[in-house]
Amino acid sequence: MLPDISRTLGGREALPALLDDIESGLTARGVPAAAIAAVNVALDEVVTNAFGHGGATRVEVAARVAEGRVTVDVGDDGPAFDPTCAPEPDTAASVEHRHVGGLGIHMVMKLMDEVAYERRPGRNHLRLSKTIGL
Repeated sequence: MLPDISRTLGGREALPALLDDIESGLTARGVPAAAIAAVNVALDEVVTNAFGHGGATRVEVAARVAEGRVTVDVGDDGPAFDPTCAPEPDTAASVEHRHVGGLGIHMVMKLMDEVAYERRPGRNHLRLSKTIGL
């Protein structure tokens, strides 16, 4: 199935325009505002991490709406990293005793209904899915 929205980013500076395009495209397809917000927050986190922490130089994003779901595929050329295997942060610990990092991945996992990772030759592929009930 062809994506409804597809973009290639060469750096983090292209992220705001991508998020605007995602919001506009999903709104035009009748996706509820709460689902759009969740997708955009998760996508912001994933793309920011790919460029900022993962060392990616190119990130491809493809989003589609079908069968009551928004599905976003994110591919990058950074080193292998499977966020689905990251340890869950201790959110009950005080700020002083909390390990730095991991909250963004935790947030993505909580916002999305499904998150799946696959390493393909030289590339990370992450699929984010949110049920919208259309």
